[in-house]
Amino acid sequence: RAFASSMGRRPEVGVAWVADRHPMERSRGITVEPSYHTCSLPDRRLTVISVPGHHDFFANSLVGLFQADLCVLVVPAEPRELDACLAKGSQTRQHALASLAFGGRRMVVAVNKMDTLFNGEGEAPQAAFDDAVRRITDVLKKLGYKAKQLTFVPVVATTGDNVMRPSFAAFPWYGGPTLLGALSEAPMPARRDDAPLRVTVDDVHRIPGVGSVLAGRVEQGTLSVGDEVRLEPSGVQARVATIQFHHADVREARAGDSVGLNVKLSGARPPLPERKLLRRGLVVGSLASPPAVGRAFRVQLMMTAAYSLRQGMVPSFMVPNKTVSMRVLRIVHRLNKKTGEVEELGPQALEGGQTGVLEVEALQPVCMETMQEGGRLSRFLIRENGVILAVGFVRERL
Repeated sequence: RAFASSMGRRPEVGVAWVADRHPMERSRGITVEPSYHTCSLPDRRLTVISVPGHHDFFANSLVGLFQADLCVLVVPAEPRELDACLAKGSQTRQHALASLAFGGRRMVVAVNKMDTLFNGEGEAPQAAFDDAVRRITDVLKKLGYKAKQLTFVPVVATTGDNVMRPSFAAFPWYGGPTLLGALSEAPMPARRDDAPLRVTVDDVHRIPGVGSVLAGRVEQGTLSVGDEVRLEPSGVQARVATIQFHHADVREARAGDSVGLNVKLSGARPPLPERKLLRRGLVVGSLASPPAVGRAFRVQLMMTAAYSLRQGMVPSFMVPNKTVSMRVLRIVHRLNKKTGEVEELGPQALEGGQTGVLEVEALQPVCMETMQEGGRLSRFLIRENGVILAVGFVRERL
């Protein structure tokens, strides 16, 4: 707060600057790149990923949304601002849908700026919070969430009311957890430590004197210093020299850890510079069970926008850590959304709200696994012109 004031900004802007550390982010007042922070609670340690909310940087937000076990959606309590957040095509809807598409089934909704509704005694009216909860729940249920998967917490972020400590003065009618309490109580998914190793690479840092550091998340399996690994789709082998977890050296990483891997290429490799071989979009696996690479897939998807998807079209598929163009080879059949039964063989198109099975071909090799093999690594969404058109998963490689 003091630093923000010294820069001629409002003191409360300093709260956002805890996560927004790049000068461009601070000058523009928006988050551009995901940032990672650790938070220790009595019963667990959290990696908090702050992602962009602005539509220009939606692709960057997918990096954090894919890695998250639990999504915190921040919405304003002020009615007119809430109207804009819940409007069709809004970024709030797009982020909630993307989180669901990548397997985030639970969500904590922080109803922020409750101080804009304070009465003369500094107390927020319960009716306004209840109305916000009802409206937000209606929208999230239409996207595919279930009411029991949602937790709502009233907060005033700039003053910390109900963030870390309860605020009985502002919310005397509220008997639920604080925001940190909701994160502490939320059930976490089971880790697949015994599954084949998969690490998604979201960024690569070139550090003088150190070399290439792959930043990403261990989706499943375990990894130790000294392990020989396979990096796909580059098709190269490397040795893990060091593993960092929140800037601290560790000997081992397990499923769910966000890590930095310093790797040294080994064995035969294509005649390309290292910066071409080690790049965002890689998946790291063991030599015994390397990540699957393919170009042709049979996928199942649900259309989420008013759009007509036809054979021959080449939409952008956003997979866990990259965007790849895929050509629709054919539409196999359309499914009944409720029963999953085949309703029509070989339809000409899939329209908004419909579910179907397609065969697609990537314009370049990509690491994607089937739902049975890799869970999250099988998921994707289709996005064009700032709108999510469809969400789905890989059924099989062709």
